[in-house]
Amino acid sequence: MAAQARLGGTSKGSSLEEAKARAASRTASRAAAEAEGARAAGQLAARAKGPLPQSAADLQTETTGHLLATLQMKLKELDDEVKDDERGAEELRRHLKRLQQEHAEIKKARDRAAALVEGYEAGSMTFDKEYSKLMDSSDETYKMVRTKHKEAIGILEKEDTFAYHPAYKRPTDKFEAAYFTPTPLKKAEEKKSPAQIKLERMRKQGTLSQVGSNAVGAASSSVRP
Repeated sequence: MAAQARLGGTSKGSSLEEAKARAASRTASRAAAEAEGARAAGQLAARAKGPLPQSAADLQTETTGHLLATLQMKLKELDDEVKDDERGAEELRRHLKRLQQEHAEIKKARDRAAALVEGYEAGSMTFDKEYSKLMDSSDETYKMVRTKHKEAIGILEKEDTFAYHPAYKRPTDKFEAAYFTPTPLKKAEEKKSPAQIKLERMRKQGTLSQVGSNAVGAASSSVRP
């Protein structure tokens, strides 16, 4: 929806420039028409060796009267078109102002959301550190248990203790037990969550970098009950 607003704003901006260009062109045409009318009237006056005509009543021929009426009609048409373009330009300016206000509101909402994300990320970093410590401790504990288990089996296998045979029971064995060895486990590799991947992408795009620490603090305080 925001993308459509931006596209609409670009289109309206182009239309505004085009309207201004058309208005300027018509103004120039109007000036040219006035100059042409004055030139024609001057030529007629020069031929008649008299003063320049000031109105249709001052004109001495039907041709010059028709020329002046045509020029006046053209000037009126140009005036009407210029007024229409000015009204259209004013409407475009109002629309552009609304789009700018909407853009400012969306930007503020984006900044607030980004500040919240930064606050949540700061809390998640603490959780990730504690979780990593727990996983390291569990891995070390499991390795120690496997080592102790192996040492205990070695004690059971001694002839002066139980003479335990792990593979199978021999006829002379007086001690038997199901053989068990803890499975070697590989420590799980840390993987980034989809949220972390999205955060990194937003940071590369510059979305989160625009939010300062003050915004993060304000967002964090607003989350607290």
